Amino acid sequence: MTIQEKFQILRKSFDKKNMEQVKALYLLKDEILALEEKEEVHLRILVDIYTILQFFEMALKLFQTIMDEKDRKDQKKLARLKQLVDLGYHQPLKVKEIKDVSHIPMPKFKYVADEALNELFQFETAICDCCEKEVAATAIAGIYAIEDVDAICPDCIVSGKAAQKFNGEFQDYLINDENVINREWTKEVLERTPGYVSWQGNNWLAHCQDYAQFIGYVGWEELVELGIENDFENFTDLPKENLQQYLVNDGHIQGYLFRCLQCQTYLLYADMS
Repeated sequence: MTIQEKFQILRKSFDKKNMEQVKALYLLKDEILALEEKEEVHLRILVDIYTILQFFEMALKLFQTIMDEKDRKDQKKLARLKQLVDLGYHQPLKVKEIKDVSHIPMPKFKYVADEALNELFQFETAICDCCEKEVAATAIAGIYAIEDVDAICPDCIVSGKAAQKFNGEFQDYLINDENVINREWTKEVLERTPGYVSWQGNNWLAHCQDYAQFIGYVGWEELVELGIENDFENFTDLPKENLQQYLVNDGHIQGYLFRCLQCQTYLLYADMS
């Protein structure tokens, strides 16, 4: 099978959440780089691979050496690559180890969707700073406290023991919570709900009369995949046309998706580096 054929197959089915496909794209990149004589078609494929893997500066630099300045498609591609570079920081896709964590018991968090737990916890054996026991999972975002705390297990979060022991809170700021009818729910969000990792501070949204449930990290692409690009309430202070252009998961402008527990409306919050 030629390099062109391999790339076409990968591109048609590529899912950046599929680590096997990400790994296959890295391997194809290395195969092209190892060629003693690289034809233009190989270099153009390499530009596309760099772009998919979010190595935008490398893609732009290479494309500028091979593009046809008179070709309209190449002009548009150049403009798009420059735009991606100008957005600033982007986290390249990485091949992450896929772990089966289904055997690890996790408590239920009212304000975190079950499918989002894998994004808020790292599943590595560690000693919890709160209960001082060996645990299989610890929060990634940590706690806002005076004392330095490296590892907190999910049980110590959901029970409120960690917040009490370290006199801390897991959220930075609460947004739109004027109509929340139960202050115990406020304590649950602040003291018994793991935070998410953010650029400027993990702020938690409220909607209707309660706090919303965290669904996960998103860019515009993820909103389209969920089919909700026209069906969410915007808490970003950015118009949708700007979000469509600049909102990128692991990018310069990062989206955080919530869902109202009462009316089920999707809520989008974002911040930037």
